[in-house]
Amino acid sequence: ELHVGVEDGGAAEEIEENMKRAFWDMLDQAVGGEKPDYDWVVKLYREQRDRLCAITPSRKDLHEEVHKALDVELFEQMLRNQAFEASDLHATVSFTFSRLSQLCSPARDPEISARRDELYALLKQEGLTFNRFVVPFLRAFHTTVDDIEGDISAFKHHMSSASASASASHTPGGAA
Repeated sequence: ELHVGVEDGGAAEEIEENMKRAFWDMLDQAVGGEKPDYDWVVKLYREQRDRLCAITPSRKDLHEEVHKALDVELFEQMLRNQAFEASDLHATVSFTFSRLSQLCSPARDPEISARRDELYALLKQEGLTFNRFVVPFLRAFHTTVDDIEGDISAFKHHMSSASASASASHTPGGAA
């Protein structure tokens, strides 16, 4: 008998992990078959670019850099024509994880470096295909952005709690 209550974060986390695992398994099947689902991969690449922009400061030049480096139309053309070289993938990993390391807290640097290095090692494998690379790359990217977004959320929560405490202590009848 399973009882899931508000206080039971473990069940919610387990459900979330199972859903993520199912998503990555479905993507792996979609890109690994005889007729890869390139539309889905292009949509995910666009989402990657947009998520990177969403955590990037609101400066036009920085957003233009992301759009130029992660050009969705060029990506789609290269994908559909199977024109990817290892150097193209290396450049994408390099740009993406360099930008992520600029946006994260310094405490995240070792994790980001490890994920980037795992992708570089994968790129060195003999006979690597784009289809075998895309899932680990997207998983590493989205995991990193999820971590950064979680850090931002925790920081905002901490700041609002600190602000609320400070204003409560300075109001008439407060603890000041």
